[in-house]
Amino acid sequence: MRRNFVENEIEISEALPEFYVPYASYVIQTRALPDARDGLKSGARFILYSQYINKITFKDKRRKGTATKSAAMMFSPHGDSSIYGNAVRMSQDFSLRYPLIDTQGNNGSLMHNNDYAADRYLEMRSGEIAEEMTSLLKKDTVDKWKLNYTEEEEYPTYLPTLFPNSLVNGSFGIGVSLASSIPSHNLREVCAALIKMIDNPNISFDDIYCPIDLPTGGTIINADEVKESHRLGHGKSAIIRSTIEYDDKNNELIVTDLPYMVFSSNATAAIQQAIDDGNLLGVKKVYDGTDYDGVKIVIELNKGVNVSKIVRLLYKHTPLQSTFGINMNMLQDGKYPKLFTWIEMMQTFIKHLENILRKSYEFDLKKIKERLHILEGLIIAIENIEEVIKIIKSSKTNSEASSRLIDKYNLSEKQTKAILDLKLSRLANLEIQKILEEKSKKEEEKASIETILSDSILFNNKMKDEIIRISNKYGDDRKTKNMNLEYSGSEEDAEPIEKKELLIHYTNLNNIYTQESTTLLTTKRGGRGTKVKLSKNETIIKTISDDNFGTILAFTNKGQMHSYPTSELPINAKISVNQIFNLAANEKITEINTISKNKDIAYFVFITKDGMIKKTKAEEYLQKRGNSLKAINLKENDEVVSVHFIKNEPIGILTFKGNFVIINTSDINPIGRNSMGVKAIKLNDDDYVIDSKVINGKMLLTVSSNGLIKKSSIDEFPICNRGIKGKKISGIKENDYIVKFLPINSNCDIIIIQDKGYIKINSNELRTLSREAIGVKAINMQEGRKVIDLIQA
Repeated sequence: MRRNFVENEIEISEALPEFYVPYASYVIQTRALPDARDGLKSGARFILYSQYINKITFKDKRRKGTATKSAAMMFSPHGDSSIYGNAVRMSQDFSLRYPLIDTQGNNGSLMHNNDYAADRYLEMRSGEIAEEMTSLLKKDTVDKWKLNYTEEEEYPTYLPTLFPNSLVNGSFGIGVSLASSIPSHNLREVCAALIKMIDNPNISFDDIYCPIDLPTGGTIINADEVKESHRLGHGKSAIIRSTIEYDDKNNELIVTDLPYMVFSSNATAAIQQAIDDGNLLGVKKVYDGTDYDGVKIVIELNKGVNVSKIVRLLYKHTPLQSTFGINMNMLQDGKYPKLFTWIEMMQTFIKHLENILRKSYEFDLKKIKERLHILEGLIIAIENIEEVIKIIKSSKTNSEASSRLIDKYNLSEKQTKAILDLKLSRLANLEIQKILEEKSKKEEEKASIETILSDSILFNNKMKDEIIRISNKYGDDRKTKNMNLEYSGSEEDAEPIEKKELLIHYTNLNNIYTQESTTLLTTKRGGRGTKVKLSKNETIIKTISDDNFGTILAFTNKGQMHSYPTSELPINAKISVNQIFNLAANEKITEINTISKNKDIAYFVFITKDGMIKKTKAEEYLQKRGNSLKAINLKENDEVVSVHFIKNEPIGILTFKGNFVIINTSDINPIGRNSMGVKAIKLNDDDYVIDSKVINGKMLLTVSSNGLIKKSSIDEFPICNRGIKGKKISGIKENDYIVKFLPINSNCDIIIIQDKGYIKINSNELRTLSREAIGVKAINMQEGRKVIDLIQA
């Protein structure tokens, strides 16, 4: 019984446990935390269930938001405004990675928070994904139901979802003394991980971990820390950055996506405040061009500003860099708060899926058995039809007929009822045959389900079939990039740099110029690009994109190989090759490359200007002593054009005249380090090799000297025998030629190197053209400038 307290009769410290703890438990169980099985809080579950029982689903006509709100009021003890706001959020593709409600009308945007239409205007219904969460309700898959607050209607304590909502849509909630913050993930990746865990319940965390994939995209810059937080269930928050493009034509920065739960109006106001406070010197003004098609915040810059520094300051002083906490508290079995690790979340959904599928099969089996029971009774009646009719006609009531039939043929009440309900028309031979066929079919279905339920392998395969179906039907490409950035130096505003984004330029004056680059800043195709500070008459002739944990290798006209650690290259400064390599008199570098410390390679493959190819085991170079050794024997006037570090991948070779071949390196026997090699491509008298690449992609990019770029399918270039001329790699304009090619596997950032600078664009901007086609302008070339290289960022 509840105690009655008289004023001043009891200390508050004694009253709190009795009153506050039950209240805290109620809030945590009913409002703050999602159920680990369906990933829903009770409010969202009320909405989907009420739409289900009131036929406001994707199979039905959309109805005004008031219909959903009114239906959910039957179960929700809270205000109607919270119901409608929750329903709208469940429809927003920038709030949920996979929205559960389908709407028509203004359901909000990334411009402002809560800028959606009123419930009398917005039409909604549960989406197709929600059907995957409710369709099995009719099969007795939920074993515990509760009465609503009026004690008039029952509702399920969880939804029997086939869709892994808890794993892909995430959740965020604050209760009393307990909070939950679960990030969203990519459905395809999660489904693939679930299948792995079904096949191997003891699988390691690393094999099933899925990086965060947020509805609004962005870039997570501390991927390893986030991974560890998933391993434990809590830990370091995800640091999320907006994607910022630089438009050098208009000298503008353009924000194209936002961190999760950041709106463009808030971000724009924060940028303006930073400008007013003097924290963004060099920024002229900002305006918000975001609409329902996507985010677009335009930041105008003053002339001559350091663009990279402005980007750093934007991340430092505005919500363009934000965090999302990872604290994966959920309700276990709908009752007990528990901190779930990623593995436990996966295990919980698999256990839930197994439970509801088993109950679904058992439900179907029960219905089949009930139908077979009826059919067996009908068959007995048909086989003894004359006697059955005689019993029915001589009986005074249905009850008497039923009793006599039960006694005569040992039938059940259900069977006799079906016999008494049998229409005379069903006694025709054709109808009798249909009953027999139905019985045979039901017996097959019964045997099939019984086999599935008794065979764990078959049952697991059925689970995997459901997961694959969900993945194929609703899966999509990931939206969020995940990477690891580290801070350079001790300055408060030091730029976090990605290790794999080191640009190493080699110039015609034998200098190496090393830059730090960021994958978070791209430039629109057709811009002027970024300049590299070079001396007068100095031009870039080769650029390498790598990390600062590798080794730079230089190959010379004498056939020598020289090495130097990339970690010791000065950043944002030039250094002469004579300072780092011990070059002999008349020795010059003809090819420069890098090799990663942990790269798994089998061979060094050399391509020379005269079209020769040489394959040598990597150990002959990697087990060297000292910083220089003999790498290859060369004919007079021949030189190394490219060196590739491979296992046995095919290699493409391009000549100055535009001829191109792809040859299999597996067909070439490895030879010693001091050998010369064999013929790779047949050359005309006035032709020579200018480029070669390992072929490891589905598409082929080409770029011309005058800045025309093209994307073609690699299928247009079949693998050939070595020693032939090949065919033209691309169409080309007069007084222009193809200088480089680049195989790519999917859309990615690429860097086009001029002799005085570079530009970074995304390959997604390029449509696929035929081999014979001429490309499109990639970079706005100044007079006298030439493109000299093309690399993947």
